[in-house]
Amino acid sequence: MWHISLRNAVFSATLVEYLQSGALLSLPAVAETLGIHPEWQDRVMLSVEDYLHGVITLVNELSRLAVNSVTLGDFEQPIKISLFVKDIFAGFSMLNLKNDTLRRRYDSLKYDIKKIEEVVYDVSLRKLAPSSKDPVQDSGV
Repeated sequence: MWHISLRNAVFSATLVEYLQSGALLSLPAVAETLGIHPEWQDRVMLSVEDYLHGVITLVNELSRLAVNSVTLGDFEQPIKISLFVKDIFAGFSMLNLKNDTLRRRYDSLKYDIKKIEEVVYDVSLRKLAPSSKDPVQDSGV
């Protein structure tokens, strides 16, 4: 009944956290942010499926942010987004998704990653990103 609203709320909470700290909020942290208390489980709860849908929406929007960042002259942001999104994709890749809707949305992540990689490639090719930063070293990989 509340699935779409919860998914949008998860997206909003995770987007705000990403923009503030560059990190992904965990499911319990999102539930706390939204004011959903564990003792309310019999009435309302944030399901794993709703959380994952919200995270996928975050990635969809971050691919747009990568493009818009370059347009606005921020050439480092797409690189940061790329590393973040690849980490999320790696996490999703470990899941055995049998849910049709969630599986289709997961498949859309591949297109978002491709879009972000094209932006990063263009920025790198044109040498617009500062060369003093190595994104591989910064990510701890």
